[in-house]
Amino acid sequence: MGEAVGVTASTRLSRVVERVLRSRAHGLLSRRLLLLTCTALPSGRRITVFVEYRDADGALVVRSRAQRAWWRHLRGGVPVTLHLRGTELGALAVVDESRAAEGRVEVLLRVASTEGQAWRLAGQASR
Repeated sequence: MGEAVGVTASTRLSRVVERVLRSRAHGLLSRRLLLLTCTALPSGRRITVFVEYRDADGALVVRSRAQRAWWRHLRGGVPVTLHLRGTELGALAVVDESRAAEGRVEVLLRVASTEGQAWRLAGQASR
């Protein structure tokens, strides 16, 4: 039906979510989801995943199951691009693997400042 051979249901879902998050209708999903783009190692290709996030003292925290592969590209603190609430932002991603034995990891995303103002989630005061 016009789909590439081997395209899974999760791949189709990812494509739909990415399209919504990049559209003017992003408000349907962007209060809890963001797009994270990083460079895959060692291939150098750009990958984009959608992830659920929460705010933690001005940074964003993403949780993932340890068995997932995407977060492994972020080890060592790497720059990433976020598509958050309709806006592209640069950020530094740092992985916390202290709970990997329990089957989960956290990724801390520190969003780069813009014009001297730290980016804040809607509803929070600026610094």
